[in-house]
Amino acid sequence: MHRRDYLQYTGATLGGTALASGVASEAAAIPLPLDDLPDGPTAVAWGDADDDGRDEVAVALRTDDGPRFWVLDDEDAEFEVLFSGSDEWGDGAFATALAFGDYDDDGADELAVGRRAGGNARFFVYDDADEDFDRLLAAGRNWGRDADTTALAAGDFDDDGVDELAVGRSARTNARFFVVDVEDEDVLLRGGRNWGRGIATSALAAGDVDDDGVDELAVGRRAGGNARFFVHDDADEDFDVLFRGGREWGSDAYPTDLAFGDVDDDGFEELGVTRRARSNARFFVFEDAEVDFERVLAAGRNWGRNAYATGIDFGDVDDDGYDELVVTRRAESNARYFVHEDEDAEFELLFTDGDDWNADGYAIDAALGDMDGDDFAELAVARTGQGPRAILREDEGADFEFRGFFLFPV
Repeated sequence: MHRRDYLQYTGATLGGTALASGVASEAAAIPLPLDDLPDGPTAVAWGDADDDGRDEVAVALRTDDGPRFWVLDDEDAEFEVLFSGSDEWGDGAFATALAFGDYDDDGADELAVGRRAGGNARFFVYDDADEDFDRLLAAGRNWGRDADTTALAAGDFDDDGVDELAVGRSARTNARFFVVDVEDEDVLLRGGRNWGRGIATSALAAGDVDDDGVDELAVGRRAGGNARFFVHDDADEDFDVLFRGGREWGSDAYPTDLAFGDVDDDGFEELGVTRRARSNARFFVFEDAEVDFERVLAAGRNWGRNAYATGIDFGDVDDDGYDELVVTRRAESNARYFVHEDEDAEFELLFTDGDDWNADGYAIDAALGDMDGDDFAELAVARTGQGPRAILREDEGADFEFRGFFLFPV
């Protein structure tokens, strides 16, 4: 088989091995969230970019005017702007995904940014704040005009103590997701080659589901049949598929986001899945590999036909050693995002917000991170519509108190 190399590092082609996942099928005629996004935020992420023990927040935007992504300092620094980028991208190009990770083993997090564009690089890695966010990587230049980055995730898949970058893309053919070793300028994995024409990666996540100290990779895809998401083992196990889910979903349903978190404090991470669907549950939590990914939560059944989940993340908002989860949704009324307790507390609802938003406003993404160094996870929410575009709230110990918001440009 003729093999094309899609990833480039400052002009040099990267190597790697191929992997196909799932059974080939044709994509349903349903859009990714990427295709119908309004102007405004597309993603939000936390990471410690200056190695001070407090997380910074990054926000990605769809806009034709000004920067497409921003990095804002932590609460102690009053959310000062540390970095913004992409003024030169051109009309129509916008940031689609974010992932903080320590890609060079210096103790500070670097920032990966994915984008939609008709040419040139489709994702970038920027160094940490101490290095003035210098660009380390620009890749995907030769993907083709219709291929864009749809998802990013950081994890240590090869147990070398350094994070690798997982990259998902929309493409008509060839690989749909990759694992890139940024430090070694190599590609560890090319997956999804046999998915069928036009099937895109819709979500990625990294987490340790088998408690071996090495991250596994979850991959979601937009497809009209067969499995909609997969959990791959780590690089030492050749990224073998550990679990397939979503085979029973209707042809119009697909994952919108994936995340890992330890909701039962057993040292194994569980998998959270949100999906676009017109009926039944809109988000799930699946157990870890030790208990065969048993489903422990299916929720959102009563949301209404036009409402669906857009994002999920895990974090310990009450410092009890168990991860809680936040879920965002697209809806025209009632709450737009929810914080649920851990499994030990039976996923009790802790907090909701968005009831008073306009009909065109919905929560598109959320992330949990420690912005003040108190070991409790705080909440960042990206939203559409009129008014604030990114909202910050305190942890459960502070009753999720409203901390601030951002209107872009900052």
